[in-house]
Amino acid sequence: KMGDDPLLGKAPAVSKGGFPSDLVLGCIRLTLLSKTHILLLATYLAGLSLLAIELVQCGWFSAIMVGFSEVYLLSGLFRIRDIDEICRLQREVARLEQMSEEVKEHRNMLVEFYSNLRELNILWQYRTLPCLEQLEAISEHITREKDPAFLREATSIWCRLFDGLGDVPLWMERSIDEEVLGFAAEQMKSATDFVMEHTSKSTSKDVLQRLGNVFGFVVIRIRAAQNLTTRGFNKLVAPAEPFVTISISDDQKPLSSSDTSIADSAFRTDVAKGCVDPKWEDEEFFVPVEWYNSHLQLHVWDSQAHKEPMSLGFHNIAFRSLRPGVWYQRSERLASAKKGAETQSAIEFEVFFADEIRQLDWADAEPHATAARAPALTF
Repeated sequence: KMGDDPLLGKAPAVSKGGFPSDLVLGCIRLTLLSKTHILLLATYLAGLSLLAIELVQCGWFSAIMVGFSEVYLLSGLFRIRDIDEICRLQREVARLEQMSEEVKEHRNMLVEFYSNLRELNILWQYRTLPCLEQLEAISEHITREKDPAFLREATSIWCRLFDGLGDVPLWMERSIDEEVLGFAAEQMKSATDFVMEHTSKSTSKDVLQRLGNVFGFVVIRIRAAQNLTTRGFNKLVAPAEPFVTISISDDQKPLSSSDTSIADSAFRTDVAKGCVDPKWEDEEFFVPVEWYNSHLQLHVWDSQAHKEPMSLGFHNIAFRSLRPGVWYQRSERLASAKKGAETQSAIEFEVFFADEIRQLDWADAEPHATAARAPALTF
């Protein structure tokens, strides 16, 4: 090659394998692109030598075959840069595919690592840390009062509390929604604050009672209502369009129709259009309750009222009297909000009360008419 070929241009930069490399013989420069290029050149030169021998010996058939081979090799040498570039690109593609697989594998490892890290964070934030804080508060109370009887009783109660937290995988494998675990941590903190605020020996009984009532959750499924009746003008105009609200009602008094919590309540069903025997589907409510709460109120309202929802009756649920960890299916008569007497209207619902975290893993179980207590879990 005489200098830079105007068609091929300047030779590319030298690669890690030492190619391309220049071989200079006086004013002639030969660019070797790769080991394959060298092999083709050597084969071409060997073929020329063989062709000359065959011509001298008059081996015309062999000379013709060698000639065709030389033409084929020469065409390959003219296209060697493209061929070499294609090979290089194929190797690069293979290398990038391998790198892509390695990146995917690394990504999957990172996803698994951060998933495990998140689960550990949930365990620490919602279970381990609240438990440590409560144990510290109980320890300070024991140290301050030096009461052996309190120590024995507190130890017994807290062991039951710890068993009720359930197994560690229950907290880490997302068997229970993280929001629910957050409610559990808040209830643990509330109990811890109670222990820290009641420091005198005279309050030891109150502290023990509080430690025995740390958790409280009620799950309500509203299924149907029957024989709902409206009063006055609404009865003449159209049938009821009922909905149900769920609220904590320790005084067991019915809500007033002017109560702003009716409109703003997060615990209310959809409105059943024009029906005195409404049925609801997928109306399930999870209600965290305080340790001193004892009743939930189901109140049926008619949204057809002129100004404010009109009461169609209510029913109070004494959830503390239910066996924890068991679904109950009930059909109860509604009471009149004005007179307090039972009416002919009724409401069907399912209720589940849990005072332990491990019981919440069973909240999706079907209701039982006579259900045995779920088997205990050990940590």
